[in-house]
Amino acid sequence: MNGKVECLEKAKCDPVQVSLSSTYTNVVATKEQIVKGDGKFKFTSVLPATYKIQVSKDGRCWEKEVQQLDVSSNIDNIVFKQLGYYINVNSGHSTTLVLSGPDGEKIQEVSVEKGENVICVKTNKIVSLSTQGCEEFNISPNKINLLDSNLPTVTLKPVRYQVSGSIKTKKNIPDIGLVAKVSLFITLLLNSRF
Repeated sequence: MNGKVECLEKAKCDPVQVSLSSTYTNVVATKEQIVKGDGKFKFTSVLPATYKIQVSKDGRCWEKEVQQLDVSSNIDNIVFKQLGYYINVNSGHSTTLVLSGPDGEKIQEVSVEKGENVICVKTNKIVSLSTQGCEEFNISPNKINLLDSNLPTVTLKPVRYQVSGSIKTKKNIPDIGLVAKVSLFITLLLNSRF
């Protein structure tokens, strides 16, 4: 059984662990290999059966992290392709997170729900984080070097909300006014969540 691991940056690929285990509950044998430099791996003396082969969980996201194989003869060309790196995002409100590269180029937009989110950032660059929507967030940290971080956590704390509206009248009324009140209860409730 042969295959390879394709990382975004070959120099930062090792070590990656690939493990092979039987899917039968009464068989607990597992074979493991540390993949280095060239990214190639090989398992020998594999008996015919159904196996689960997976790549290590080390902060990287993969096109397929786990694959199931029915082995009845030699299998070649098993590929684990890295897509990017995971980040944890803890948000106080649902929003759209925008990830940009060092040159300001937009890499990815992700919908973030209130609470804990795990996101695969599809690059190996330094990324700047911003949000898009009606709320303004305090983002900490607002820049991440994905190669130097091991599953970094980003916190999005809403600090300001935008409210807009309009008044339409059939006649021109020059002295029309609008009074907006903010409830103290709502403000305290929002602040107490963080």
